[in-house]
Amino acid sequence: MEKKVDLIAKAFNNSSQSTSGDYSSAPSTRSSPLNAAFILEEYYLECSDIKVTAHVVFLDAKSAFDVVDHCQLLLRLYHAGISDGHWLLLKSLHEHSSSAVRYTSQISDSFRISQGVRQGGILSTDLYRLYVNPLLDRLVDTGRGGRISTVLANSSACADDVCLIGRNHADVQLMIDMSLSFANEERYLLQPNKTVALNIKPSNRTTIPHSESFTLGKINLNYVDTSVHLWITRTTSVCETAEINVEGNNSQARRALYSFLGAGLQGHNGLDHKSMLDLYKSFVLPVLTYVLEVTRLPTRFRLLTGTYILKVNRSRYNQCAIDAVCPNC
Repeated sequence: MEKKVDLIAKAFNNSSQSTSGDYSSAPSTRSSPLNAAFILEEYYLECSDIKVTAHVVFLDAKSAFDVVDHCQLLLRLYHAGISDGHWLLLKSLHEHSSSAVRYTSQISDSFRISQGVRQGGILSTDLYRLYVNPLLDRLVDTGRGGRISTVLANSSACADDVCLIGRNHADVQLMIDMSLSFANEERYLLQPNKTVALNIKPSNRTTIPHSESFTLGKINLNYVDTSVHLWITRTTSVCETAEINVEGNNSQARRALYSFLGAGLQGHNGLDHKSMLDLYKSFVLPVLTYVLEVTRLPTRFRLLTGTYILKVNRSRYNQCAIDAVCPNC
């Protein structure tokens, strides 16, 4: 069964490349959430370089993966070019799926599942990307919203995490209305309490004049100073965003490192050097350097991160009695 799912995934990736929007991304074997985060990061830098303010609206869909209509999903798969035996297999997987509820030692009667994609499934993110892709196509077709130089970049998405970008209030409001209309068509709910707007400033010293609130239907959206999108904390400026994420990465990496002390990472009568280095590279370093691939950090923040890595290496060398001199030196 796993081989069949892998074949479907390959066929899906090959056929959906031509239909997926330029600004959508899903965590699959060929892409990363940072690809979608890179678009928003570049827009931040664009606003900082040309000294203009802009708006970002982060959409929050309630239980987005659980309300995907199977008929609509199969139709999108067919239009994406998957019309052979792979389509029939996906159809059988979704049409004949059932579930049951277990409470203590009792199990309820099984019931049929007619909507939703499986959380954590191999194909779930790709299927949802194809399901939500028409919204991104509609936004691109308007030609309105944010631009990076002359390139249109009015939206960025990774699965159900969608953000709308623009400098003009009317353009962003139009994209919000289009997103709400698409949500009503596809029968999922945008939560007005968790859908927030954020103003981008070219620098920390810039004062943003009070502007009219965005509306989601008849409800005014809240303006916030910070919001988490794709596991990256976004603020009103580039420098402040970099500072918060670097400090957060340092704190999380430190906690991850301390969590392995009980497993013998302390060096004295603990694990061997190779095992400790593998643990550090696998569980600590990715946390420490997350976001750094797409963020243009100021020098002081790069020094901060490098100082932390130097302290960890120095501690490991001292505890394990390893020569601390760099081999390249």
